[in-house]
Amino acid sequence: MATERGKKPRRTSQRASWGRKVLLGSALTAATAVIGTAAVVVGSAAAIARRVVVPSAKSDEDITILGVDLNARPATVTLSRSPHSVLAGTPGEYSLWFAQGAGHAVVGKILSEDDRSVTREIVRRGFGDLERARRGRMNGWLWLSPADAGLDFQPVAVTAEHGLNPAWLFPGGAHASTWVLHVHGHGSKRAETLRGVVSLVPWGFTQMAVSYRNDGEAHRSDDGRYALGDREWRDVDAAISFARKNGAQRVILVGWSMGGSIVLQAAARSAQRDIIEGLILDSPAVDWIDVLHYQGDAIGAPSPVTKLTIGMIGSKAGRPLTGQHEPVDFAHLRWTERAADLAVPTLLFHSDDDGLVPPGPSREFAAARPDLVTFVPFDTAVHCRLWNYDRPRWEAAVSSWLAERGYAQPE
Repeated sequence: MATERGKKPRRTSQRASWGRKVLLGSALTAATAVIGTAAVVVGSAAAIARRVVVPSAKSDEDITILGVDLNARPATVTLSRSPHSVLAGTPGEYSLWFAQGAGHAVVGKILSEDDRSVTREIVRRGFGDLERARRGRMNGWLWLSPADAGLDFQPVAVTAEHGLNPAWLFPGGAHASTWVLHVHGHGSKRAETLRGVVSLVPWGFTQMAVSYRNDGEAHRSDDGRYALGDREWRDVDAAISFARKNGAQRVILVGWSMGGSIVLQAAARSAQRDIIEGLILDSPAVDWIDVLHYQGDAIGAPSPVTKLTIGMIGSKAGRPLTGQHEPVDFAHLRWTERAADLAVPTLLFHSDDDGLVPPGPSREFAAARPDLVTFVPFDTAVHCRLWNYDRPRWEAAVSSWLAERGYAQPE
């Protein structure tokens, strides 16, 4: 660098160079942080999206099994307190699963409880070693097969888009030309619906508990992913075809949880919807956008993560991360937005403390269509346990609704 004689070189350019390095370094650090944050957001959203659409054979065992006394009369099991373990009711009986589904029992009356535990009667021991179990989960199933429930039935196969879907067919009586098709929920199987089948047997309907793609019983779809009702309804449509070929003149669809979403789609999109006489919905997923935000909040997911999750499931861009061949069209699955499209009488049960599927959309849906929707709210029955919590009330509501449809219950 050239300078005037006797003067030291100026260091301005060096300072500027150093400053630029600092600024560039800060910018790079900030950019790296942004990229890192974005990667975390995308990764979190993708993980949640896969949990929603990928069927899983495992379920979270969220209850600690604190003790088992098979010598007591009645035999008892002591469980950690949770909204599920403390749920009582009439009959107040629930399934207790353990060993990741390899063990099962039915528990009933609460015999004692304190601030950390609840001791319940063991009504039936199914399979597995309950005395060795340390963790478990509860649901509303009471019977694992029609035979367990003492029902006369015939196993049949429904020809559907991806193959033959197994179903249980229950013979009818006085109202045999009306078929009631029962549809289970997300991560569940036909056994979930047996409570409804049992309650409707006295009416003399022909009934069928159906399976659908990717539920672990029916054939797998090409991508092996749930579509939250957006495509599963086609398997219910196939079941309606089966019913018609076997003498059905009218059809009532009963949907539990995601099964509610599925039967709503069938009622709106099936070419055979002319014979669908009505719907019975228990804890239904009425608005999947709301459901995913609700569940995102429950696990502490930031709103941007939940929105991105919905975007992944609902767009072609998300396919590499979710494994879906086709995106879910959420516009079909938002009955709070499309209540005007409902065309058949609907009986809707939902509990305020559901904990999995928010009750708000069910209330909003019912309020928008008081001409067609009969809403039966519960305040303490959690998700899909309303029948277990108060079977008499559940059945009375169904009886009243059927009477309004012109059906007389046989003596």
